[in-house]
Amino acid sequence: MPISGRAILNQPDDHRLAITALERARPPQSPLFHAPWQARVFALIVEAVKEGHFPWTDFQARLVAALARHDDAAHCESDEHIERHYFDAWLIAAEETLQALGLIAAGDVERQIEAVRAEVDRIRAIQQPLAFVHK
Repeated sequence: MPISGRAILNQPDDHRLAITALERARPPQSPLFHAPWQARVFALIVEAVKEGHFPWTDFQARLVAALARHDDAAHCESDEHIERHYFDAWLIAAEETLQALGLIAAGDVERQIEAVRAEVDRIRAIQQPLAFVHK
């Protein structure tokens, strides 16, 4: 049985199967992606495959390995937790794939996250609190 009850892709270079597997796994009338970052990481990988940067099977192997390394899906108590586990593995596999290609260096993602957090903190520090007047 595939990890977290989802189909494991076996056909090389066919990203459409990934979309189909996600659509089948979701309840009717629910969105394919529940958060913008899920759609973004999926689109990033699909576009990189379509542009020929690497074959789908390279990413797929890393995704399967990430799911296996972090196989806490058996302990997931909800569909939301299973989905989060699945897309967290997508993030790990995406980062590993981009590092293997030399497109990002180890630690680049963490540095970008810290830079965004620092900028948010800087902006918050200079913002004036809003005063609301009740009439």
